[in-house]
Amino acid sequence: MKTLSERILLLSLLAVLLFNGCSTTNKIEKPAESYQLTASVLEPSTINLSFEARLSDIQNALNEALTGLIYEDNSLEDNERDNLMVKAWKEGNILLALKRNVLIYKVPLKVWIKTGFKKSAFGYSVSDYRELNAALTLNFRTEIILLPDWSIQTLTSGTDYKWVSEPVVSACL
Repeated sequence: MKTLSERILLLSLLAVLLFNGCSTTNKIEKPAESYQLTASVLEPSTINLSFEARLSDIQNALNEALTGLIYEDNSLEDNERDNLMVKAWKEGNILLALKRNVLIYKVPLKVWIKTGFKKSAFGYSVSDYRELNAALTLNFRTEIILLPDWSIQTLTSGTDYKWVSEPVVSACL
């Protein structure tokens, strides 16, 4: 067995080694942070999509979906009392044509419009309403643009119109 003095000496040596062995008197400076930026060039990815649809099939589906009365406003009082009533019927087949990214289409319509005015003052009312019946073909052009984020933007404008039957105005009783 070891004596008490040997144990104390061994513990003292161990304590000295632990406390002095881990410390240094020379502090080393950390290196300065520095980053080298590398210019990375991202290559665009490509996705090929195959889409095929005959314009005649789209035209037929559109004409089957839109039949008869396609718009109706039955109130002279709505839309902030606009004093306007409108009904529009599809009168024939809608025709489509495509030139590059521009869709050209003709919409034949028969329209009925009732409009007029009503004024009241000093307990008296004055009003006059008229009806209009006509048939016309509206021509439109829609440019279809595919944006870089794959969304589609359309720009539609009316190009012209042609009267199929001239407007006939009649007074309402």
